[in-house]
Amino acid sequence: MQRRWFGLPVLLVLVFAGSACGDDDSSSDTGGDDADVVDEGGPDVPVDVPADVPEDVPADVPADTPVDTPVDTPTDTPTDTPVDACSQYCNSVVAAGCTAGPPTVADCLTGCAAIVVDCPEAFATLATCAGEDPTITCDAAGTPVVTGCEADQYALLGCMAGGPCGHYCGQVMVAGCDETPASFAHCIANCAGSQAACSAAFDELSDCAGDDFTVTCDTLGRAAITGCLTEYADLMQCAVADPCTTLCDPAIEADCASGPPTLGECVVGCSEVAANGCIGALTALATCAGTDATASCNAAGLPVIDDCESENADYMACGAS
Repeated sequence: MQRRWFGLPVLLVLVFAGSACGDDDSSSDTGGDDADVVDEGGPDVPVDVPADVPEDVPADVPADTPVDTPVDTPTDTPTDTPVDACSQYCNSVVAAGCTAGPPTVADCLTGCAAIVVDCPEAFATLATCAGEDPTITCDAAGTPVVTGCEADQYALLGCMAGGPCGHYCGQVMVAGCDETPASFAHCIANCAGSQAACSAAFDELSDCAGDDFTVTCDTLGRAAITGCLTEYADLMQCAVADPCTTLCDPAIEADCASGPPTLGECVVGCSEVAANGCIGALTALATCAGTDATASCNAAGLPVIDDCESENADYMACGAS
């Protein structure tokens, strides 16, 4: 049975009409009378037909302009995105009633239209997978997810989020490591929290990863970046292990009835809670606690950091979500 410490459960798409040629005023009289032939013209070229212009091409149409393609027609719109995909998707999304989903079809259609512009390829892929009658479920954060198209869904969410965190979390949710966050939203929150708390370590990991990286499960079951395991471990040490140790030392000293029995178990439990989108709240609580923190036992027999009531409550609420 997994323990809950600090009151937290272990947990995230012209035709340019050329004008007609001028009336032909050439004479049909091509008799042999020499007086009817103009001396200045070539002997075998009709006087009123330019020698280098085909008779059936309007003179004012550029030769390299397609006459059947409007000049302002976008050429980069995915041709495989169903025209009514937003309508089909939004009806099902709203019907699912997810807490983090759009409240009305109109709201969904507005957001969907923006997604099509920002991430057309990822949206087209998801729409193709979803089909005409998608089944929508809600993930742990209340986000609508297309059943059977999870990988495509997370790729779209990653594109929407953008940056290294979007690219990373889109792969994390598909990798399915033991310590995978409960939802995509939890993953994004942790990535952003790690960057805010440990900017130097985050930058080192980003420099190692580059713009095109893949995710693998490390020996601790966490979703690490291939080829950058050391940099990833350093970031996790800074963003999770160190602040958990800061909080667990006084928690062990408090010796609460429902508290963790050992420092190691406390750090593991704290890390598991933090993995579900609570790195920001963990950082705030550890910062408040400082290096000389003390803890007291609450009515439930759990250790609570003294003089950090607000931060402690925020951390508990995050872990319970």
